[in-house]
Amino acid sequence: MYKIADGFNVAEENLTLVIPQPQGIGIAYTQRDYSMGYTVVEQGAYTIWRYNVLSASEYTDLLTTFGLADATTNAVTVLTRDNTRQFVRKNGTIIRPAIEESAHWQMPFYRDVEFVIVGLQDAT
Repeated sequence: MYKIADGFNVAEENLTLVIPQPQGIGIAYTQRDYSMGYTVVEQGAYTIWRYNVLSASEYTDLLTTFGLADATTNAVTVLTRDNTRQFVRKNGTIIRPAIEESAHWQMPFYRDVEFVIVGLQDAT
């Protein structure tokens, strides 16, 4: 289950369950390089939590839960899926969706909402 909390390195038992649950893409990378020794080096870890449709109240509740009610970004600890579809605890910065870019208002719903979480690193 996807979970979140304000701040870095929050223990898993202190994370808040995200309701409604998003559709996660797993962890992606902004850059992937291959060394001559065939070693893969991945940089810029991020994930996207997607919602096809949210009511106005669900959207507002998520902004509050994610610490984005009055901010455009927030430092968080998340429980999210990795590339093997397993849940992992990571630190990152969640970004508030830009209306008409990563969240579209079609009365009375928000559609195609994407919360991007960048700078993912292992939580301790």
